[in-house]
Amino acid sequence: MNYSSIGVISLSLLLILNHKFFAKSESDSASTAYLRYKNYLFSVTGFVAVDILWGILSTFGPAILLYIDTILFFIIMTFSVLLWVHYVVSYLDPRNRFGRALIYAANALFGLEILILIVNFFTPVLFYYDNEFDYVPGVARYFTFGVLFLMFLSTSIHAYIISSRTTGKAKIHNRTVAFSGFALTLFMFFQNIYTDFPFYTVGCLIATTLIHVFIEEDQRKIFNKEKETYNHIAASLAEEFEAIYYINMETGKYQEFSTSEQYASLNVPTTLNDFFSETKENIKKFVHPDDQEFAESLFDKETMLKNLEDKSSYSFKYRLMIKGKPRYFSFTVFRAGDNQHIVVCDKDVHDEITAESARLKKQKDSLRALKTEKELARRDELTGVKNKTAYMELVSSVQGNIDNGLDYLTFSLVVCDINNLKEVNDLEGHRAGDEYIKECCTFICSIFAHSPVFRIGGDEFVVFLRGNDFSIKESLVEKFKKEITYNAKTNTGPIVAIGMSTYKPESDVSVSDIFERADNLMYENKRSLKTIQGRL
Repeated sequence: MNYSSIGVISLSLLLILNHKFFAKSESDSASTAYLRYKNYLFSVTGFVAVDILWGILSTFGPAILLYIDTILFFIIMTFSVLLWVHYVVSYLDPRNRFGRALIYAANALFGLEILILIVNFFTPVLFYYDNEFDYVPGVARYFTFGVLFLMFLSTSIHAYIISSRTTGKAKIHNRTVAFSGFALTLFMFFQNIYTDFPFYTVGCLIATTLIHVFIEEDQRKIFNKEKETYNHIAASLAEEFEAIYYINMETGKYQEFSTSEQYASLNVPTTLNDFFSETKENIKKFVHPDDQEFAESLFDKETMLKNLEDKSSYSFKYRLMIKGKPRYFSFTVFRAGDNQHIVVCDKDVHDEITAESARLKKQKDSLRALKTEKELARRDELTGVKNKTAYMELVSSVQGNIDNGLDYLTFSLVVCDINNLKEVNDLEGHRAGDEYIKECCTFICSIFAHSPVFRIGGDEFVVFLRGNDFSIKESLVEKFKKEITYNAKTNTGPIVAIGMSTYKPESDVSVSDIFERADNLMYENKRSLKTIQGRL
């Protein structure tokens, strides 16, 4: 019973020292090292309980329970070593190669111990109980304790070497981890030699006490101080913004901070469980109908991560419906310092935009004549549609979006080329040719009524499809081809070849990629039309 009494004392001290760990649920922001240590504490607590039970059963039996308890003793002890190695490596430096090797070795050791226990059912290589129920260790027991001893020793030396490269509090904390490991190493050595005293239980108590005194209390004070500071910062920012969201990118769970009465008046439903799915639902309820598609594309998880790949933050604006009236809100997205969370801040900028609009209107009035002149410079004199200069400016702008990773801005290019223009010019004169060009242009504009049309050559046009026309692009092209094919068969009306291609974010790196595909399809259609006309 003396064996169990020491275990009971150790278990009581473990629970008293670490009651906050056992009582506190895991927070979303808890570090990996914190979670690893918490798992280790649970395993040690389980081991000590099993060790206490072993002391009782070895005195009072029954034999079958004693045998089962001994199996649990070896399983939980080896598992606690595995969790200790995971904790130490994640606390010191999870990217360290030797640390990762230690984790692989600990995992392999645990698997080997399970295998040894299975073999022990048939051949007592680890332990057995004789006719008088006395514990008899096998060769594999000494092997197990020897390997566990080496595991603790290697991990402790690793921790000590890393501590020698650090300074200040970090050095003290790393040294504490190292000396805790050395304590476990020493008591594991004694446990291997003496079976009638719970040395490993005492070693676990000493190690967890060292960590509690020199690391966890320090970190708890630091954490509480930082938490208080962050709360002040969050409160200050919340007054500047309508709402702030702190989002776990892996789980979607989030925290919301807001002191805005205007935002509160919306009564936005939140569960704090899945930011992305909840936001998409709320967009349908609170965002201006014309902006909903745009807003949904921006609050996609993959889009957010992609936009933050090469920049620290980005912003966008759209309209929310506040008391039945649209108001512009600005949204800023940036990564948190831990790279596991992102922060989204939204702010009502409607009054700023309105004031800015008034200022810009005044400027526009004074510059209207100049802008009209510039606009005319971007118009085709013959057809009235935009010219090649305007098209090149559009290409430059779209290329900038592609280069900046804004690949959610989907679009298509339609390339059109007039058939038979040379024949009309040769047979009827250039005036008739000009009229034919205008007739063809009118037809193109009638099909793509909501998209800008550019004349980029004598007989060549480009249409940039976005918005409503983009959403029904296939049906528009089909309608275009149907009417042109009829004209080609009846030899009446304009005959214009067409080709369309859509931007592919995964492969297209320039606007010319999309244009080239559309141009090739246009030439295929041109040959088909000439075949119909018998002009190939």
